[in-house]
Amino acid sequence: MSVQTSDYDLFAARAYFVYTKKTEDFTAAPGGVYGIDTTSGSVTCATPASPNDGDWFIVLDIAKKWSTNQAVIGSSSNNFVDTVNTTPTVGPYNLNAIPFIGQGLIRFVWVAATSTWSVN
Repeated sequence: MSVQTSDYDLFAARAYFVYTKKTEDFTAAPGGVYGIDTTSGSVTCATPASPNDGDWFIVLDIAKKWSTNQAVIGSSSNNFVDTVNTTPTVGPYNLNAIPFIGQGLIRFVWVAATSTWSVN
């Protein structure tokens, strides 16, 4: 059995990152790792207000409930690009609607040149 890059990333994140559990709306900080638990209802994560090029944050589906209760990143003032939508799309970014939700770990990286959050 071969180990895929995404499998390694998921294992590494759970093994080595300390995360902050979030069950209510919050604002991410650059370099933050957040375990979003939507067991009791939806949670919205606002992106950092003034990110610098390369700033990142990570969200984890710690309760495996994003497909049931929505987790949302950003607002209508944010642009996002992911592995499927390579043209920037205006947010908010609904985590329960993305193709790689089963991984449970999503990283957002600010790309200053395009004023876009890259999702991977």
